[in-house]
Amino acid sequence: MLIGFTSEQSQLRDAARALLAEISSEDRVRALMPDPAGTDPDAWRQLGELGLPGIAVPEQFGGGGGFLVDQGVVLEEMGRALCGGPY
Repeated sequence: MLIGFTSEQSQLRDAARALLAEISSEDRVRALMPDPAGTDPDAWRQLGELGLPGIAVPEQFGGGGGFLVDQGVVLEEMGRALCGGPY
């Protein structure tokens, strides 16, 4: 039984963390709080360019073909960065 992340999941975590550090700083999160949407369309676009929204969607449907653990890695990093949005 595997306990821990694969090297690919660790790389995913690092990439998500780096991007979120750029697009979801504390100042940016606070600036978006009054907005009813609570999200930045440019940030969402950048998450999409990295393929994060569809990471656990099967490839046959246009997704990344990953697993729920992969999505969990992304969600954990989004929570760490307090990234608001429709993920």
